[in-house]
Order: sequence, then structure tokens, then C-alpha cells
Amino acid sequence: MALLDYIPTGEANAVTTAELLRLTGIPSVRALRKEIHQLREQGHIICASMEPPAGYYLAENPQEAARFVRSMESRRREIGRAIRAAKKYIQETGGESVDR
Repeated sequence: MALLDYIPTGEANAVTTAELLRLTGIPSVRALRKEIHQLREQGHIICASMEPPAGYYLAENPQEAARFVRSMESRRREIGRAIRAAKKYIQETGGESVDR
């Protein structure tokens, strides 16, 4: 069976990373995340929740997808702040430029 076959529909049915690794035989968390990323790029709405029941699930409705989008946008903002802080440090200490 393919990874997508093991991801349930609905946040209440979310399956943990550990369970997906066990069920699928995927060798590592990194490999699992890569496969989930590829499925998302193909258009599958695979959501993730950090709150119990934490894990991965397919959006059951637009509201679940919207919660996931808000969560990802929040993470994007946090990453942006961390990048800006690191760039500022590099610039202030005379380090190598990281801008392309």
C-alpha cells in the first residue's frame, strides 16, 4: 500500500509519525516528510496537527484545511523572523553575505 493509503481523513483520526513509519516501513522521519511533501506538491491536502490527536490527516472539510493553512503561515512567519535575525548577525559581524 502507498503512504496515502495510511493517512486517514479528518483531524480526529490523525495518525502519528511513529505509526506511519511502522505501517509503511519508510526508514526515517526525514524520508516520511519528503514523501508527504511530494504528495502535497501533487495536490493532496495532507494536514498536520501538533495538538492531540497529533499527527497527519487528510482534510475532511474546508475548515480543517483552513486551520492547517493558518498553522503553516504562522510557521512561515517564525522562520522569516529567524532568518532576518541570522542575517542581521552576519552583517553586523562582517560575515559572508548569504543573499543570492
